[in-house]
Amino acid sequence: MTADVVIIGGGCIGASVAWHLAQRGLTNVVLLERESQLGTASTGRNAGGVRHQFSTEANIRLSMESIALLSGNLEKSASKICL
Repeated sequence: MTADVVIIGGGCIGASVAWHLAQRGLTNVVLLERESQLGTASTGRNAGGVRHQFSTEANIRLSMESIALLSGNLEKSASKICL
C-alpha cells in the first residue's frame, strides 16, 4: 500500500489535517490511529480550551487564527491561512 500523505494520530488535529487535505484535492491520504476509535486519546481527555498567551509573534498570530477558525469566523480573521 502507498499513500501521498500518512498522518499519525486520529485526534482532532490529525482528522482535521486529513479533512483539509481532502478539501484541497489530495485524496491518497492514510490516517493511522492506535486506539479502536478516533479521538479517544488526548483529544477525548482534554478540558477544551485555547491558549492565549505566547512569547513569540508567530505563536500569537497562530493562536489568533485558530480562535477565529474554531469560532467559525475565518472570514473575519486577521489574515488568510496559507497552507
